[in-house]
Amino acid sequence: MRLVRSLWLTTDPVRFGTVVDPDDLKRWKSQLPEPSRPIWMASGELLTAAGKELEAQLRSLGYVVRCGPDRLADQRSLRAWAPSPLIAMIAKHWEPGTAVDFGCGGGRDAVFLASLGWRVSGIDSLSDCIDRAQGLEATAPGVHPVDWQCADVRGDYDIPQAQVYLFVRFFDLPLWTRLAESAKPGAIVAVQTFSERHRAETGHPRSDRTVWLSTTPDFGWHVRYAREKGPFLYRILQKLIAGDVNSAADS
Repeated sequence: MRLVRSLWLTTDPVRFGTVVDPDDLKRWKSQLPEPSRPIWMASGELLTAAGKELEAQLRSLGYVVRCGPDRLADQRSLRAWAPSPLIAMIAKHWEPGTAVDFGCGGGRDAVFLASLGWRVSGIDSLSDCIDRAQGLEATAPGVHPVDWQCADVRGDYDIPQAQVYLFVRFFDLPLWTRLAESAKPGAIVAVQTFSERHRAETGHPRSDRTVWLSTTPDFGWHVRYAREKGPFLYRILQKLIAGDVNSAADS
């Protein structure tokens, strides 16, 4: 099952599929792909006032909007979201297993992995994010049910055991420190944060919670992948098995 073939947005759920309110688009932006990937809108949609407003909003956010044929609302190509490229990489190189998505937001990564057979826990401290994530899950029938939890992982939170842990546009050093102690050998951590270079150039984000700093400890985990692209830093780390320096050979 491939949930994301083409990415479509619409304001009319009856005629065109997945609905987005133009006034709420900035909140939806975290669900969308990087602006280098085009967004499709139906030709009939672009003739409506609401459709034109949505197109203008997308273009103002740096997206290229392409016009395609009108489609029925139940076609699976009508998707208004995409997983993080880092999580797509995880899905490509690892067999389905267990995953925990810290700060899951609208649920795009958790639902994507669940659609491939992963058993996923999606955790966020904001109830409206959990509601949005459950709504996204409902648009993808047949996925393995996600365990959604509204909880503050920065506090007294019992970290579940999993094979893969996700930090996408969310990072908390105390949580990372506790995870480094509690995760089992061989566990994978996938991190997407803003880079220090981006913050130095733009002044954003102001909080350290979404930046992997040069002083952030890796606790001796094996760095399997590290790349800086645009404003983001991508990292995949694996906890080594004690005494086995070759246990995490690169893919």
